[in-house]
Amino acid sequence: MDSFLKYPHLERFGNVEVEGIEHGIGYVFPKIDGTNASMWVDSDGVFRYGSRTRELSIEHDNAGFMQAMQLTPYGDPYKALLTSKPYWRLYGEWLVPHSLKDYRDDAWKKFYVFDVFDEIANAFVPYEDYYQELNGNGVDVIPCYTKIKNGDYESFLRVAKEMKYLLKEDTGLGEGCVIKNYAYENKFGRVCWAKIVLAEFKEKHVSTMGPSEVGGELFEEKMAKALVTSHLVEKEYNKIALEGWSSKSIPRLLETVYRCVVVEELYDYLKKNNGTINFKTLKHFVNREVKAMKKELF
Repeated sequence: MDSFLKYPHLERFGNVEVEGIEHGIGYVFPKIDGTNASMWVDSDGVFRYGSRTRELSIEHDNAGFMQAMQLTPYGDPYKALLTSKPYWRLYGEWLVPHSLKDYRDDAWKKFYVFDVFDEIANAFVPYEDYYQELNGNGVDVIPCYTKIKNGDYESFLRVAKEMKYLLKEDTGLGEGCVIKNYAYENKFGRVCWAKIVLAEFKEKHVSTMGPSEVGGELFEEKMAKALVTSHLVEKEYNKIALEGWSSKSIPRLLETVYRCVVVEELYDYLKKNNGTINFKTLKHFVNREVKAMKKELF
């Protein structure tokens, strides 16, 4: 419990990493658009905090998460919970403005727990085993919206569009949903959860192709245009900007968006589009799309 433990990456539904996750009981949760955070207590009884990628300190915080949890009364119920269960590690979303800004005024600057990891069992705690205990003791926790047995993409998508968790009235869609199957292990022996992101779903079904140029477009160019969405670029930019933006952050933004394309999108894109990829060429076109969408930075 003394060291930082990164939360597993959510895989896009349909990706090989979560193939078959829909078989059995799928717990469907609203996906909210904040910044990833974690909290745990070490062997000396010291409360520790993390972002998506690193352990935090008061001097090197993430959007004020550690300061709020450690130095204000808001964090007291979370500390009490971990004091009683020091082998639990809390993962959640610290809700600060990113791409989606339609949350209720009273929803901001709160830590919404979406998973609990048991260090003794070396496994995630099932929803029914943690929800009542967290919710009944003053901890903000993301509730399961519904359970779907042997679902498919359409059934999960339909539920994702219904959920209005924490949103103001008369607003549009939320970010999407997360699908968990606590009996699931992928073909590589890993526990993974799946996600469906509505903003990207809508954007990818809108034609963005301009007139063809002489000689036609390269496969990598078409791929970059299809996969580098404004939602993706803004989301990754906002994450970096929370830590303090400068011109030195530009290479990080370009590299992060390129990694998202390769890690999250490549497999699904190649299933639907035949082609051979030159990754150096792909990176060139990904960078070009990012620069076009964030002209003010370049």
